[in-house]
Amino acid sequence: MCRPVCLLLLLLCGVNAAARADKMPPLPDIQWQDTETGQDNGKCREKKQVSHPVVSYHISPLCGITDINAVGGYKYGTGQVMSEVRKFQSKGTVKRFVGGDYHYRQQHRIALHKALQHTDTLVCELDMMGKQVLTAHIERTKTLANGQELPQQDPVKVENGRLPDLGTFTYSKKVTHTTKQCP
Repeated sequence: MCRPVCLLLLLLCGVNAAARADKMPPLPDIQWQDTETGQDNGKCREKKQVSHPVVSYHISPLCGITDINAVGGYKYGTGQVMSEVRKFQSKGTVKRFVGGDYHYRQQHRIALHKALQHTDTLVCELDMMGKQVLTAHIERTKTLANGQELPQQDPVKVENGRLPDLGTFTYSKKVTHTTKQCP
């Protein structure tokens, strides 16, 4: 018995809320004021996105992301960007035929970011305990003169089950700047 009455009340409240939303005035535009003159110069501002290096990181000898640090003067949202960098690594299990027998291995894939370069991917295979790197290579795409992309794999020399120092990698992020361009 309450169902028809409740439905009617819900419909009336919903229609009433929709009618109120239509009658709301639009929000005013943001007005920019020059701090020196106090004049409105909202039409003189232009937003521009520029790519800046914000975080650097290294690859550990056992194929993991380590030493994540903020770069330069970038301060806002550093924690969020650092968590984004941690997500550059993915792990899985692969089955390989070695020496006449199948063996399971851990496979780690890490995105390698460098400034002004295409993103490459480091692929490592470790034993199932994750104590020793068995093989590693870097996957790159080479762009030919005709625009065709050719995948290639460059091996990484593994010594005593460890990766060598691969250097510092830098993750860049687009940051919006507002510039003043008044006539």
